[in-house]
Amino acid sequence: MESHELVVMSGPDSGVVHGLHLGRQSLGRSQAAGICIDDPMIETHHAIISWDPPELQVSRLGGDVQAWDKSLRVGNSFCEIRLTVPIVEGPPRIFHRPPPIAEAEVHPPHLGIAPTSPSPARTPPVSAVMTGLVIGVLLAVLTKQLLFGLFAVVTAVVAGLTWVFSLGTHHRAVKRWQKATDDLQQRFNEECREFLYLGVLRQQCRHRLLGDLLGVAQNGSAHLWEYKKIDEVCIGRASRTMRVTTDSAPVEIHDVPITTSLRAGEIVGIFGAAAQRLAIAIIIRLAVEVGPSDWELIAVEPLSDEWLMISSLAHVRKTPLDKQDVDHVSATSKHRILLVANAAVIASR
Repeated sequence: MESHELVVMSGPDSGVVHGLHLGRQSLGRSQAAGICIDDPMIETHHAIISWDPPELQVSRLGGDVQAWDKSLRVGNSFCEIRLTVPIVEGPPRIFHRPPPIAEAEVHPPHLGIAPTSPSPARTPPVSAVMTGLVIGVLLAVLTKQLLFGLFAVVTAVVAGLTWVFSLGTHHRAVKRWQKATDDLQQRFNEECREFLYLGVLRQQCRHRLLGDLLGVAQNGSAHLWEYKKIDEVCIGRASRTMRVTTDSAPVEIHDVPITTSLRAGEIVGIFGAAAQRLAIAIIIRLAVEVGPSDWELIAVEPLSDEWLMISSLAHVRKTPLDKQDVDHVSATSKHRILLVANAAVIASR
């Protein structure tokens, strides 16, 4: 028979796993509770959980609780019910990092093979027609036979009509070629526009608005701290004119996330009257979007009271930067962000 467990996804006890039995269990901050979660926003005896797969029922005792499907939120802790996974040798399991949602790979569009342009128009056979007319007239005069002159005139007329017909055919071929080329370019521009909109939409989903992040942080989300590659951070939104290639038409798109690079080895300098507020906003955005299992903030020097807003984050390391942080860096290491607030320290380094 399958067994289940209650995993604390976020909150002070993030990562703690509790065994979940069939029937009723008490939940609270008390050590005597069947499920003890160390969260100051949870009452000593907070709620009663009744688990009868696949149904989850919660009864309030001393505090508010929200439950839906196989998830529940109590206090500042978001919990999720999962199948018990047997422990195997290997790297430690990180319970508050849900697997990322795979996105379909989208390739940029290509213009395609352009239609073959028609051959150039034929030149009018003026010299041949004039030569035939002169010879026909001379023969008619010398032999006194009008048939030669009539034959020369008819030949000239037929040659002229043939040239006019070929010229009309060429013009129609040019129009068809131009229409096919325009249709190909129009389809390419539409595909480029859809490609750009899809890319911006994915950026908007990754770099959400602050209001959306606040709602997610307050209401909880099963994918709040899913793994994200920390290569950039959003600092605002603006309208931009974008194009895929030089052959595509420019497209103006609104609400495009403006990002700055946070790749390994990058140095991001923030200066000005609002530099500290912007730095705090960037750090808080990262803390909401990405869990502490994937990145940590290291203050090169002790933080002053002005940085009190971020000093309590789980992502902020309490110990200072040391030599081991540099010597023991591997592909599996956390993404480390060094914070230097003193201009003198920046100048000395």
